[in-house]
Amino acid sequence: MPARAYDHLHSFNFRVEIEGVQAGAFRACSGLKVETEIFEYGEGGDNSQVHKLIGQTKVGNITLRKGFVNTDALWKWRDEITKASGKVKRRNVSIVICDDAGQELSRWNCYDAWPVRWEGPEFDAATTSQAAVEVLELAPQRLELHKG
Repeated sequence: MPARAYDHLHSFNFRVEIEGVQAGAFRACSGLKVETEIFEYGEGGDNSQVHKLIGQTKVGNITLRKGFVNTDALWKWRDEITKASGKVKRRNVSIVICDDAGQELSRWNCYDAWPVRWEGPEFDAATTSQAAVEVLELAPQRLELHKG
């Protein structure tokens, strides 16, 4: 049954699409955030209020986590930053939430994103048997929501 407009969606039913990078499935995504700064202005002679004006809007960094597999696609993209001498290969990234049948419901398009951080798996043979995980943090320029 397709999702209705006011049904709560499951947070596990998502996929990540990175333009030109085949990196497998991601297990977690966080940081979808847009915030606008508040510029407070106290008008001379009016002590009853402070005007709250709109300041700059910024998009938060997006953190992606996935099981570490035998591919270096995310590492290579991050590595381009250090070797590019100031030229950054920005890519468009989409986070897509799906219904239970896998059909797209909403999509957050992150434009001109580039990797600011790559984090490899932690290894501990003595105390854990969890899967190895890699982390990629992206800095998008702009974020837009599109309804499916």
